[in-house]
Amino acid sequence: MTLEVGRLVLKTAGRDAGKRGVIVDVIDPKTALVDGEVRRRKANVTHLLLLEEKVKLAKGASHDTVKKALEPLGIKTRQTKPKKAAPRAKARRATPKAKARPPQPAAQASPQKAPQAQARQPSQPASPKQ
Repeated sequence: MTLEVGRLVLKTAGRDAGKRGVIVDVIDPKTALVDGEVRRRKANVTHLLLLEEKVKLAKGASHDTVKKALEPLGIKTRQTKPKKAAPRAKARRATPKAKARPPQPAAQASPQKAPQAQARQPSQPASPKQ
């Protein structure tokens, strides 16, 4: 038997051991996405026992599609709970506008001269140490 989309499997390890599911997507040769009685998640192929039965599924089928495909075989799928909407953040209050400050009188600055760059003297070669 080959690892293919729609193949029924039996989980042999982990929390869902002994439960049936169907391969929804083949991620790589060692892992597959499984859904059905098991939680929808990727599973190591060594933890799956491939069964003879197959159902017709598209790659990456939704949980509802898997549920409809497994009903004729008498396999009940795991009930998924819809995720609750995240609480909305409260609208932030607009920050009050800054009050206009009266202009401050300019400080009487004493006239200072900017420091002038001193002309660089050409450096003389260092005398050799003796």
